[in-house]
Amino acid sequence: MLSLGFSLPLNSNIALTSRSNRYNFRTKFPKVLAATSNSDNAAVKLGRGPAVARALPDGLKRELMPKHLAVIMDGHRRWARQNGLSVDHGHRAGEEKIKFLTRLCCQWGIKVLTVFAFSTENWVRPKQEVDFLMDMFLNLATLKENLDEWTSLDIRVSFIGDKSTISKSLREAVTVVEEMTKSNSGLHVIIALNYSGRQDILQATKSIASKVNTGHLAVTDINKNIFEQELETHRAEFPEPDLLIRTSGEQRISNFMLWQLAYTELYFAKKLFPDMEQEDFIDALKSFQPRERRYAGDQLVTLPEGLKHVAVIMDGHRRWAKNKGLTVKQGHRAGGEKIQVLTRLCSQWGVKVLTIFAFSTENWVRLKEEVDFLMKLFLELIGSQENLDEWTRDGRRVSFIGDKSILSKSLQKALTVMEERTKCNSGLHVIMAINYSGRHDILQATKSIASKVKNGHLTVKDIDQSLFEQELETHCAEFPEPDLLIRTSGEKRVSNFMLWQLAYTEFYFANKLFPDMEEADFMEALMSFKSRQRRYGGQNI
Repeated sequence: MLSLGFSLPLNSNIALTSRSNRYNFRTKFPKVLAATSNSDNAAVKLGRGPAVARALPDGLKRELMPKHLAVIMDGHRRWARQNGLSVDHGHRAGEEKIKFLTRLCCQWGIKVLTVFAFSTENWVRPKQEVDFLMDMFLNLATLKENLDEWTSLDIRVSFIGDKSTISKSLREAVTVVEEMTKSNSGLHVIIALNYSGRQDILQATKSIASKVNTGHLAVTDINKNIFEQELETHRAEFPEPDLLIRTSGEQRISNFMLWQLAYTELYFAKKLFPDMEQEDFIDALKSFQPRERRYAGDQLVTLPEGLKHVAVIMDGHRRWAKNKGLTVKQGHRAGGEKIQVLTRLCSQWGVKVLTIFAFSTENWVRLKEEVDFLMKLFLELIGSQENLDEWTRDGRRVSFIGDKSILSKSLQKALTVMEERTKCNSGLHVIMAINYSGRHDILQATKSIASKVKNGHLTVKDIDQSLFEQELETHCAEFPEPDLLIRTSGEKRVSNFMLWQLAYTEFYFANKLFPDMEEADFMEALMSFKSRQRRYGGQNI
């Protein structure tokens, strides 16, 4: 027997429903008999106690399985349209598929499954569709069969997102489910409902600023650990996804878990979510297992409409050198020359902003000889009179983002000279990210805001998206958010680069190593943007 030892306000009215039973909960909760399923179609046979991980499908190794899997389940409406069904049927099919995936995760021993169920932008959809989704979420949280299955499989369920704008009955149902399952130790299912990655960062910033203002924190206390304790995912044992699956062929992260996805491997499936089968999820996991996860590691062109800012993670210099029997230094030198080629091409093609991830805060863990060479190479490229003359002649503006405080004085001076000499230029704006980290960018913005609150220049209520973006290092750009991110070498992750700014960016992953990229390869990446159907909250933009 399952006893619910907690209560809601006296005016609460939560219904726990089944096909034959309906329970109305008011203040005190009756005991609920846990059921079992004997369905021949069940992916997991339900029973008392935690689910036991089964043998993995062929090709998967348990030691290489992701601990945290996140899913952007895209394509419900298109699936319905293709099958001549209503939008409601599409969402219902997606709901059934996520239940199926939940059972698979239990079988395969995955620890955390996070599902992007409803974004803050989805409110722009037709009212009838939104109302149906809210009813579906309410039924999900109150249907007796669901609660029984979560209990039988030892599943813990949590919800993240802004609950203040959802209905009172749904808020109460969410509370019931979280309380009922909080002691379960099996799969942790996190449902992102009315969630936004940027809003998550903003609410963390507001909380930290309030604590600074009341004296519970000092600005100097603000670091990665403090910040992560304020994010909504702090309740998960493994808060950062190892693998993100997005369906329907779209290649962007749509403002989902921006901080948390800093080092996540990305998998983009072409199938619509309701069409995903067990083999498709297995394929996604197989793609994850062989990945080498590293922490640190004059042509006239008509650009696609809306493409103003291109960002590049230029990956593969060391592998390129190894493949050619050359030194690592020669690989980096080849990458530097290729960046100069890309810069000239972007000037010719009319790109407004080009941001280059040149050196991350994690790259300091590399061999000292390699790091010293990179710093020398940056000084050579930036301090070269020939390069300075070319960039001035072509009207390029150059800015640098990242923590400059630990760079050599000579390099800091060269950066300042380049920025000053080019700041009035109106052509291509090249932003070089040196000793940069997306998380550090968010942290320094949070510290700055907290200081201003403490000094009385701001109130916590003043903190919003526009204010936060003014504190990010990319505020120097006319178009601070990349439209397209190009990453080379076949890796599919963002590596802690521009996390806030990439919320709605389209991704292009090139298999070639960066020094091997040619003009045609860059053009192919840019032209891929033309075929993308960009949507904001499900609406075309």
